[in-house]
Amino acid sequence: MRLTWSDSAGRLHDRSGAGAGDWPRGARAVWADLDLSQEEHLLDPVLAHVARDRVGLATRIVRHEKRRPSLLLYPEAVTFVLADMALEAGHAVSVAADRQRALHVVLNRQVLVTAHVAASDLLAMAWDETRRGETLSEGVDLALYQVLTAYLSAWERLRGHLIADYESIQAEMLLHPYANLAPRILAARRALLAFNRLLRPEAEIFQLMGSSDFDFVQRSHRPYFQDVTDRMADLVDEVEATREGLSGTVEAYTSMQSNEINKVVKLLTIISVLSLPATTIASIYGMNFKIPELHWWFGYWYSLALMTSVTLTLLWWVRRHQGFR
Repeated sequence: MRLTWSDSAGRLHDRSGAGAGDWPRGARAVWADLDLSQEEHLLDPVLAHVARDRVGLATRIVRHEKRRPSLLLYPEAVTFVLADMALEAGHAVSVAADRQRALHVVLNRQVLVTAHVAASDLLAMAWDETRRGETLSEGVDLALYQVLTAYLSAWERLRGHLIADYESIQAEMLLHPYANLAPRILAARRALLAFNRLLRPEAEIFQLMGSSDFDFVQRSHRPYFQDVTDRMADLVDEVEATREGLSGTVEAYTSMQSNEINKVVKLLTIISVLSLPATTIASIYGMNFKIPELHWWFGYWYSLALMTSVTLTLLWWVRRHQGFR
């Protein structure tokens, strides 16, 4: 377990590999981070410093996978889960929830507890910012603010990948209308749907923390949480706008494919029309009847000339009426 705390004089202390008996006495604010893969046994004694119902909290954290969205308010604490995402880049960007990387947060007015199974880069960023700015001495809620800021930065990077993939699809569609973009479009739609499905519950949690009804944030620190709430709202709006734009892209792609098919059908129709007179003439002269041209010395050349002239006349008429456009 890693402990960071601010003593009564405002000085910061940091200890890695701490045990249950190393909890700082008389600390103004404490941040405890647990690796559940190795330190699950420390969860119950740590939560004893946060809420009276520590058993219920511990059970909720260990068995979180069936509770989504996960936010619960206690009289003296609040707990919620921040979902982490896995980004897989290939021909298209895909998004999937990674339960092993979910971050559990428990907060009261003096203690912040974060618990996770796998190591998280966003926590390392939050630790560094908290240590660099010594924000923990001003209140444990600012440590939570650093966690939320790092969390939003991760979401925004993922959003950038999705938007870049969306713009790439649009460019490919305009430059190569014959390309088969259906698999990429479907993959992008699935990724945006998964992104939105996981993002909206988090947006509700952020909105609660940015409101005046959230008692675990100091009044002077509420503008910070309103800032992350606004960033999350902008993120939701941008994802929704991208989804709508992708729906328009699907319609445009379908329309372009239909236009290309219509061009092919139109060309084949013109070719059929041009060959019809020659076919008709050849059919007439191929009948088993005595016709005047049968005994002409130049009858064969006459029939070929007639086919050619009629075909060229019809071709001239089609071009004059802009049939090839």
